[in-house]
Amino acid sequence: ELIMTTAADRYLSTTPPDLHFNRSPWHMEDDFLPAFKALSACFPRDPDNRLHAVSIEITGGGLAYLSATNGHVLLTLEVMLPSAPKGTTRTTFTGNSVKKFVTTKGYSPLEVCEFPDDFPPVREAIPKEFGEAHNRIGINANYVDTLSKVLKAFRLIGKAKMTPVTMQHNGALSPMLFSFESDSNPVVAGTLTVMPIRLD
Repeated sequence: ELIMTTAADRYLSTTPPDLHFNRSPWHMEDDFLPAFKALSACFPRDPDNRLHAVSIEITGGGLAYLSATNGHVLLTLEVMLPSAPKGTTRTTFTGNSVKKFVTTKGYSPLEVCEFPDDFPPVREAIPKEFGEAHNRIGINANYVDTLSKVLKAFRLIGKAKMTPVTMQHNGALSPMLFSFESDSNPVVAGTLTVMPIRLD
C-alpha cells in the first residue's frame, strides 16, 4: 500500500476538479498572507506573462492546493480552507491581485483571471516516482534563494529553526522535488519543483 508522505503525493492522488468560470472576487482571511507571499516569490518577472498568476484547486474536505510557477520553479501548497465552497472546483487568481492582497495585509480581494483555464497543467511538471540514486545534479543558485524565500514566508528558517526539507530527483535532467511540512495554519505542507541545469 502506498503511503502518502508529501504534499505532492497527496496533490497528485486527487482528481483535477472542473474549472469554475465565475469571475466574482474571492475574499481570503489574512491567515493566508504567508502563503500568497511565498507563491508570489515564484512569479515570472514579467507581469504580463500568463504565468503571473496563482492556481487554486479545491479538492474537498476543506483541502485546497495553491500553485505558482515561473516555468523554472513550481510551488504547490496544501492548505486548509475552513470556508471552502462545497464540492470541488478550480480557478486562477491574477498575479497583480495576489501582490495587492499581500501589500494590503489581506484587505484586497483576489481577482479571477479573464481566462482562468490559461494556466498550465502544473500536475504534469511534478515527478510522480523516483528511481535509483544519482551522483550529481545541477541547480540554478537563484532557485535556492527562491526556496529560502518560501521557507522564510512561513518562518521555517532562522537561527533557532531546524526544519527538515527533503529533496528527491531522478537524475541530471529530472526536476528536483523539495518537500516541507508547515505548522503555519492554514498551510499544511508544500513542495517546490525545480528544473535542473546541465552541468556539461
